[in-house]
Amino acid sequence: MTVHLLAGLHKGGGLHNSSGQIIVADIGGTSTDVGVLLKSGFPRPAAAFVEIAGLRTSFSMPDVQSIGIGGGSRVHLDDAEGKATVGPDSVGYRLIDEGLVFGGSTPTASDVAVASGAAEFGNHVDKARAFFTPEKLEKAQTFIQKSLQLLINRMKSTPEPATLILVGGGAVIASSQFEGVSQVIRPNMAGCANAIGAACARVAGVIDTIVNVPPGGWDTVLVDLTKQVIEQTVKAGASRDTVELVEVENMPIQYVTTGATRIIVKAVGDIDYLALSATPKTATEISIAEHEVLPPPRPLLAKTTNDSDGERDIMQYRPLIQDDEWILSEQDLEWIAEGSGVLGVGGGGSTYYPGIMAREILRKGGSIRVKSVNAVPDDKWVFRGGFMGSPSVSAERLQAGIELETAVLALAGHLNIPQDQIGAVMAEEIGGGNGIQPLLLGSSAHLDVPILDADLQGRAYPNMYQCTMIANDVPGSSAPAALADAVGNTLIIPSAENKWRVEPILRAACTVLGSKAFATMGPQQVPTVRKWAVL
Repeated sequence: MTVHLLAGLHKGGGLHNSSGQIIVADIGGTSTDVGVLLKSGFPRPAAAFVEIAGLRTSFSMPDVQSIGIGGGSRVHLDDAEGKATVGPDSVGYRLIDEGLVFGGSTPTASDVAVASGAAEFGNHVDKARAFFTPEKLEKAQTFIQKSLQLLINRMKSTPEPATLILVGGGAVIASSQFEGVSQVIRPNMAGCANAIGAACARVAGVIDTIVNVPPGGWDTVLVDLTKQVIEQTVKAGASRDTVELVEVENMPIQYVTTGATRIIVKAVGDIDYLALSATPKTATEISIAEHEVLPPPRPLLAKTTNDSDGERDIMQYRPLIQDDEWILSEQDLEWIAEGSGVLGVGGGGSTYYPGIMAREILRKGGSIRVKSVNAVPDDKWVFRGGFMGSPSVSAERLQAGIELETAVLALAGHLNIPQDQIGAVMAEEIGGGNGIQPLLLGSSAHLDVPILDADLQGRAYPNMYQCTMIANDVPGSSAPAALADAVGNTLIIPSAENKWRVEPILRAACTVLGSKAFATMGPQQVPTVRKWAVL
């Protein structure tokens, strides 16, 4: 909202009337951070997840991309190669001591701006201009321009020319012309954008909830949520008379039959300074965390012995093969997860969480073994399965780890198959997180059996009947089936009218169990698997 105000786009409907996207580049001393403003004035949220210090979070955060180029970034000249690079190292706050224009000896991006005439500051301008010959200046400017252009391109999601707003003290290093940008705005006092924003930004309120919307009940639900978000915005410090609804999103929850819909309602309003000044803060409110005691950090498990830090050369890497089994390493897990993500084409769930669980098994000394279907005795049984439910729920309700084994053993018990006759497990679909689940199920931490290098779909499909066995009417391939959740609830379907009935029954039960459960169905002996599996 800060740059929205600074650029004057909140006046006369400028933000709403812009046909292209509003891109904001905040250039400081060490980095450039780029985000996108929505028509509501809110920043565009990250589509999936945001990482902080390498750790994935599930918090709603703005979609921001960064590069290590700012006003204090060092300029590196390679005379032998005839190249110039800028950053990612920076002199930072020492710019006024080390920059050429301030009498220092370190060439920086700010010196490039001054030497080119794009900016005027510092008392040693001649020193910067003497250092940057026309050839050096062109190479440094080209590097900065290309780096910023690539960053802008990554943030654009529509072909229409965008409006670019430049803020931050280092914005002087950016040019005024970029491909795909129709207008570059440098607001007055843009170097102090963050400070001004802290002083005059509007107050926002957000309601993000899941509601069962009955047929014809959307208007009633929206009126109720609008009242809630207005009260929330006022409570946060906005003047009631200025609060306005700026954004409404409704997203039906997938694979749920109750009409559940995720609804996000946003409102903004001007700060009510009179109300704030009339409500003095108490000592408790001022020092909220004064008596908060945090638990000591839990030590991270060390990497496994067959893994090393740094990137591996995939062409030189050799997996560990013992007899007829592939013993997975952390590197193997990482690559399998990446491949499953590609084959998931948006389905099958996230590979991130089961990938972490599989990695933890290895770090605790466990093992995960992969085997060819031809290496498993013909008289053994192969179990398969995958999670079903709502992706929205799965993003917040993590699996406990017991669902897979609970479902498989319940189905094996129903069929009177002894556990020692379970020769292997396999993925129902190799795509997405369901491609990683059998690695957990077959690991030494659970069934301790090999995982077949095979599945029944070759990717991820939305329906169970799209696997090779069920599609070809292999007897017993769809039922009996079992379903288990994270707290031990288990359901067994001994039989069904036909193959089309099994999935609706399982999905209805899955909804009752919280919209996330592991399903296993129709175990088969090895010869049948060998005939129908995607190898």
